[in-house]
Amino acid sequence: MIRVGINLALACIVAPNALAAWPQSENAESPVPERADRRVDESFFLRTSVGANVLASVPLESRSGPAGTISNMKIDFDTGIAWSLDLGWQASDLLSFELSTGIMYNDIDSASGTIEIASPSFEVLSGSIPLGGDVLQVPLMLGLGIDLPILEEAPLAGDAAMRLRFGVAGGGVFVRGALDDLGPLQGDEDTDMTWAMALSAALEWEWSERNGPSSYSLGITYRFVGTGSSSFDAFGIPGLIESKHAYNHQVMGTLGIRF
Repeated sequence: MIRVGINLALACIVAPNALAAWPQSENAESPVPERADRRVDESFFLRTSVGANVLASVPLESRSGPAGTISNMKIDFDTGIAWSLDLGWQASDLLSFELSTGIMYNDIDSASGTIEIASPSFEVLSGSIPLGGDVLQVPLMLGLGIDLPILEEAPLAGDAAMRLRFGVAGGGVFVRGALDDLGPLQGDEDTDMTWAMALSAALEWEWSERNGPSSYSLGITYRFVGTGSSSFDAFGIPGLIESKHAYNHQVMGTLGIRF
Protein backbone atom coordinates (compact mmCIF):
# COMPACT_ATOMS: atom_id res chain seq x y z
CA MET A 1 0.00 0.00 0.00
CA ILE A 2 2.83 2.39 0.81
CA ARG A 3 4.43 1.71 -2.62
CA VAL A 4 1.11 2.29 -4.44
CA GLY A 5 0.63 5.64 -2.66
CA ILE A 6 4.13 6.76 -3.59
CA ASN A 7 3.54 5.80 -7.24
CA LEU A 8 0.28 7.80 -7.35
CA ALA A 9 1.98 10.87 -5.90
CA LEU A 10 4.78 10.67 -8.47
CA ALA A 11 2.19 10.33 -11.28
CA CYS A 12 0.42 13.52 -10.17
CA ILE A 13 3.70 15.43 -10.25
CA VAL A 14 5.02 14.05 -13.55
CA ALA A 15 1.75 14.05 -15.59
CA PRO A 16 1.27 17.86 -15.90
CA ASN A 17 4.87 18.31 -16.99
CA ALA A 18 4.49 15.57 -19.55
CA LEU A 19 1.30 17.12 -20.96
CA ALA A 20 2.99 20.51 -21.20
CA ALA A 21 5.87 18.99 -23.16
CA TRP A 22 3.56 17.05 -25.53
CA PRO A 23 3.74 18.47 -29.12
CA GLN A 24 0.81 20.69 -30.09
CA SER A 25 -1.37 19.61 -32.96
CA GLU A 26 -0.65 21.28 -36.31
CA ASN A 27 -4.36 22.17 -36.53
CA ALA A 28 -4.35 24.08 -33.24
CA GLU A 29 -5.15 27.75 -33.67
CA SER A 30 -2.36 30.20 -32.89
CA PRO A 31 -2.93 33.82 -31.90
CA VAL A 32 -3.31 36.11 -34.95
CA PRO A 33 -1.87 39.56 -34.46
CA GLU A 34 -4.38 42.27 -35.05
CA ARG A 35 -3.88 44.37 -38.18
CA ALA A 36 -2.51 47.74 -37.23
CA ASP A 37 -4.78 50.59 -38.08
CA ARG A 38 -2.96 52.60 -40.72
CA ARG A 39 -5.16 55.66 -40.44
CA VAL A 40 -3.99 58.64 -38.44
CA ASP A 41 -6.87 60.07 -36.46
CA GLU A 42 -5.25 63.38 -35.58
CA SER A 43 -2.93 65.33 -37.86
CA PHE A 44 -2.35 68.76 -39.33
CA PHE A 45 -2.68 69.53 -43.02
CA LEU A 46 -1.84 72.25 -45.50
CA ARG A 47 -3.81 72.55 -48.72
CA THR A 48 -3.56 74.95 -51.66
CA SER A 49 -5.85 75.30 -54.66
CA VAL A 50 -5.73 77.36 -57.84
CA GLY A 51 -8.16 77.70 -60.72
CA ALA A 52 -10.89 79.81 -62.29
CA ASN A 53 -13.20 82.23 -60.50
CA VAL A 54 -16.53 83.02 -62.15
CA LEU A 55 -18.04 86.09 -60.51
CA ALA A 56 -21.74 86.31 -61.37
CA SER A 57 -23.30 89.64 -62.33
CA VAL A 58 -23.37 91.92 -59.29
CA PRO A 59 -26.54 94.02 -58.86
CA LEU A 60 -26.11 97.49 -57.40
CA GLU A 61 -28.36 99.39 -55.04
CA SER A 62 -30.13 102.41 -56.50
CA ARG A 63 -28.59 105.54 -55.01
CA SER A 64 -29.63 109.18 -55.24
CA GLY A 65 -28.03 112.37 -53.91
CA PRO A 66 -26.97 115.93 -54.75
CA ALA A 67 -23.99 114.65 -56.76
CA GLY A 68 -25.92 112.15 -58.88
CA THR A 69 -28.01 109.01 -59.07
CA ILE A 70 -27.56 105.39 -60.03
CA SER A 71 -30.45 103.04 -60.85
CA ASN A 72 -31.19 99.56 -62.25
CA MET A 73 -27.49 98.88 -62.57
CA LYS A 74 -25.47 95.68 -62.56
CA ILE A 75 -21.83 94.91 -63.33
CA ASP A 76 -20.64 91.92 -65.38
CA PHE A 77 -17.19 90.38 -64.98
CA ASP A 78 -14.72 88.37 -67.02
CA THR A 79 -13.67 84.95 -65.73
CA GLY A 80 -10.87 85.50 -63.26
CA ILE A 81 -8.44 83.68 -60.99
CA ALA A 82 -9.02 81.99 -57.64
CA TRP A 83 -6.31 80.83 -55.24
CA SER A 84 -6.83 79.50 -51.74
CA LEU A 85 -4.61 78.38 -48.86
CA ASP A 86 -6.00 76.24 -46.04
CA LEU A 87 -4.29 75.29 -42.78
CA GLY A 88 -6.21 72.75 -40.74
CA TRP A 89 -6.39 70.06 -38.10
CA GLN A 90 -7.78 66.59 -38.84
CA ALA A 91 -9.65 65.89 -35.60
CA SER A 92 -10.70 62.38 -36.74
CA ASP A 93 -10.97 60.29 -39.89
CA LEU A 94 -14.27 62.03 -40.58
CA LEU A 95 -13.99 65.56 -39.21
CA SER A 96 -11.55 68.46 -39.76
CA PHE A 97 -11.28 72.15 -38.91
CA GLU A 98 -9.45 74.72 -41.03
CA LEU A 99 -8.48 78.37 -41.46
CA SER A 100 -8.79 79.50 -45.06
CA THR A 101 -7.59 82.53 -47.01
CA GLY A 102 -6.63 83.35 -50.59
CA ILE A 103 -7.52 85.72 -53.41
CA MET A 104 -10.31 86.07 -55.96
CA TYR A 105 -9.61 88.45 -58.85
CA ASN A 106 -11.84 89.49 -61.75
CA ASP A 107 -11.73 92.20 -64.40
CA ILE A 108 -14.91 94.17 -65.09
CA ASP A 109 -16.38 93.35 -68.50
CA SER A 110 -19.22 95.87 -68.73
CA ALA A 111 -22.14 97.42 -66.87
CA SER A 112 -25.76 98.14 -67.62
CA GLY A 113 -28.25 100.55 -66.09
CA THR A 114 -28.36 104.32 -65.65
CA ILE A 115 -25.85 106.71 -64.10
CA GLU A 116 -26.65 110.41 -63.79
CA ILE A 117 -23.83 112.62 -62.63
CA ALA A 118 -24.88 116.14 -61.56
CA SER A 119 -21.46 117.45 -60.56
CA PRO A 120 -18.96 118.61 -61.70
CA SER A 121 -20.79 118.41 -65.05
CA PHE A 122 -24.10 116.78 -65.90
CA GLU A 123 -23.68 113.36 -67.54
CA VAL A 124 -26.25 110.65 -68.27
CA LEU A 125 -25.04 107.13 -69.06
CA SER A 126 -27.75 104.62 -69.84
CA GLY A 127 -28.12 101.11 -71.26
CA SER A 128 -24.87 99.24 -71.84
CA ILE A 129 -22.04 101.15 -70.19
CA PRO A 130 -18.41 100.43 -71.22
CA LEU A 131 -17.19 100.34 -67.64
CA GLY A 132 -13.66 99.12 -66.98
CA GLY A 133 -11.82 98.16 -63.83
CA ASP A 134 -11.30 95.17 -61.56
CA VAL A 135 -12.30 93.64 -58.23
CA LEU A 136 -10.02 91.87 -55.75
CA GLN A 137 -11.46 89.82 -52.87
CA VAL A 138 -9.38 88.40 -50.00
CA PRO A 139 -11.41 86.15 -47.67
CA LEU A 140 -10.47 84.92 -44.19
CA MET A 141 -12.75 82.14 -42.95
CA LEU A 142 -13.00 79.37 -40.39
CA GLY A 143 -14.31 76.10 -41.79
CA LEU A 144 -15.53 72.60 -40.99
CA GLY A 145 -14.77 69.64 -43.27
CA ILE A 146 -16.21 66.13 -43.61
CA ASP A 147 -14.13 63.38 -45.30
CA LEU A 148 -15.88 60.35 -46.80
CA PRO A 149 -13.58 57.54 -48.06
CA ILE A 150 -14.84 55.97 -51.30
CA LEU A 151 -11.85 53.72 -52.11
CA GLU A 152 -9.75 52.27 -49.29
CA GLU A 153 -7.05 50.60 -51.39
CA ALA A 154 -5.63 51.63 -54.75
CA PRO A 155 -2.34 51.22 -56.61
CA LEU A 156 0.45 53.33 -55.09
CA ALA A 157 -1.81 54.43 -52.24
CA GLY A 158 -2.61 53.58 -48.65
CA ASP A 159 -5.79 53.95 -46.62
CA ALA A 160 -8.44 56.36 -47.89
CA ALA A 161 -6.80 56.35 -51.32
CA MET A 162 -9.75 58.24 -52.73
CA ARG A 163 -12.21 60.37 -50.78
CA LEU A 164 -14.95 62.93 -51.08
CA ARG A 165 -14.55 66.05 -48.98
CA PHE A 166 -17.35 68.48 -48.17
CA GLY A 167 -16.80 71.78 -46.42
CA VAL A 168 -18.58 74.81 -45.02
CA ALA A 169 -16.90 78.01 -43.85
CA GLY A 170 -17.72 81.52 -42.73
CA GLY A 171 -15.91 84.74 -41.92
CA GLY A 172 -15.07 88.03 -43.58
CA VAL A 173 -13.69 89.30 -46.88
CA PHE A 174 -11.63 92.34 -47.80
CA VAL A 175 -12.81 93.84 -51.11
CA ARG A 176 -10.94 96.30 -53.31
CA GLY A 177 -12.76 97.81 -56.27
CA ALA A 178 -11.11 99.93 -58.98
CA LEU A 179 -12.85 101.78 -61.82
CA ASP A 180 -11.19 103.15 -64.94
CA ASP A 181 -11.93 106.58 -66.34
CA LEU A 182 -15.36 106.77 -67.95
CA GLY A 183 -15.50 109.60 -70.48
CA PRO A 184 -14.99 112.85 -68.57
CA LEU A 185 -15.40 111.02 -65.25
CA GLN A 186 -12.18 110.24 -63.42
CA GLY A 187 -11.62 106.68 -62.27
CA ASP A 188 -11.58 105.77 -58.62
CA GLU A 189 -10.46 103.05 -56.19
CA ASP A 190 -11.87 102.11 -52.80
CA THR A 191 -11.97 99.26 -50.28
CA ASP A 192 -14.50 97.71 -47.94
CA MET A 193 -15.04 94.77 -45.59
CA THR A 194 -18.06 92.49 -45.48
CA TRP A 195 -19.09 88.96 -44.45
CA ALA A 196 -18.38 85.85 -46.50
CA MET A 197 -19.51 82.23 -46.50
CA ALA A 198 -18.35 79.23 -48.53
CA LEU A 199 -19.55 75.75 -49.51
CA SER A 200 -17.21 73.27 -51.18
CA ALA A 201 -17.02 69.73 -52.54
CA ALA A 202 -13.83 67.97 -53.61
CA LEU A 203 -12.64 64.63 -54.96
CA GLU A 204 -9.14 63.81 -53.69
CA TRP A 205 -6.62 61.02 -54.31
CA GLU A 206 -4.02 60.24 -51.64
CA TRP A 207 -1.06 58.33 -53.00
CA SER A 208 1.19 57.83 -49.95
CA GLU A 209 0.81 55.75 -46.79
CA ARG A 210 -1.20 57.45 -44.05
CA ASN A 211 0.99 55.93 -41.32
CA GLY A 212 4.15 57.49 -42.70
CA PRO A 213 5.59 60.82 -41.57
CA SER A 214 3.39 62.62 -44.11
CA SER A 215 1.01 61.99 -46.98
CA TYR A 216 0.13 63.89 -50.13
CA SER A 217 -3.06 64.33 -52.11
CA LEU A 218 -4.24 65.69 -55.42
CA GLY A 219 -7.80 66.64 -56.20
CA ILE A 220 -10.33 68.81 -57.94
CA THR A 221 -12.49 71.22 -55.94
CA TYR A 222 -15.67 73.17 -56.58
CA ARG A 223 -16.26 76.05 -54.16
CA PHE A 224 -19.03 78.60 -53.88
CA VAL A 225 -18.20 81.84 -52.04
CA GLY A 226 -20.97 84.32 -51.31
CA THR A 227 -20.34 87.77 -49.85
CA GLY A 228 -22.49 90.57 -48.45
CA SER A 229 -22.94 94.11 -49.70
CA SER A 230 -19.97 96.43 -50.22
CA SER A 231 -19.91 100.20 -50.65
CA PHE A 232 -17.38 102.18 -52.71
CA ASP A 233 -16.69 105.75 -53.67
CA ALA A 234 -16.81 106.20 -57.45
CA PHE A 235 -16.11 109.11 -59.80
CA GLY A 236 -15.60 111.37 -56.81
CA ILE A 237 -19.01 110.60 -55.32
CA PRO A 238 -18.89 108.99 -51.84
CA GLY A 239 -20.73 105.66 -51.65
CA LEU A 240 -22.00 105.82 -55.25
CA ILE A 241 -21.41 102.09 -55.84
CA GLU A 242 -23.09 99.71 -53.34
CA SER A 243 -23.34 96.05 -54.29
CA LYS A 244 -26.23 93.95 -53.00
CA HIS A 245 -24.16 90.75 -52.92
CA ALA A 246 -21.48 88.84 -54.84
CA TYR A 247 -21.55 85.15 -55.82
CA ASN A 248 -18.27 83.44 -56.78
CA HIS A 249 -18.12 80.00 -58.42
CA GLN A 250 -14.70 78.34 -58.44
CA VAL A 251 -13.25 75.20 -60.04
CA MET A 252 -9.72 74.52 -58.83
CA GLY A 253 -6.97 71.91 -58.80
CA THR A 254 -5.86 71.06 -55.26
CA LEU A 255 -2.58 69.88 -53.72
CA GLY A 256 -2.44 68.87 -50.06
CA ILE A 257 0.03 67.58 -47.49
CA ARG A 258 -0.84 65.93 -44.18
CA PHE A 259 1.80 65.81 -41.44
